[in-house]
Amino acid sequence: MSSVPAIVPGGKLLPSGLDPASERRLVQLEEDKKKLLDQIEEKQRAKRAGLRDWERLERESAREGLKSELAEGHLDRMTGEGGLGSAAF
Repeated sequence: MSSVPAIVPGGKLLPSGLDPASERRLVQLEEDKKKLLDQIEEKQRAKRAGLRDWERLERESAREGLKSELAEGHLDRMTGEGGLGSAAF
């Protein structure tokens, strides 16, 4: 514990062992990292929204297809093509 420097009053940081150019480069890289992570997060958010829309539209399409099939079946039965031959009205 004797090799650890004493606590500096006022909470000042200890000087780093890096030269100022390396330290600036490190700060710049950290900022670039944060910017890239934000861009990735935004792209993923947009992708998730697109996938939700795609899935919703796929469900609607399947539902409308079933409605169409039911309507065709009803029409076939009403016109006598369904094999019963009964009048609609």
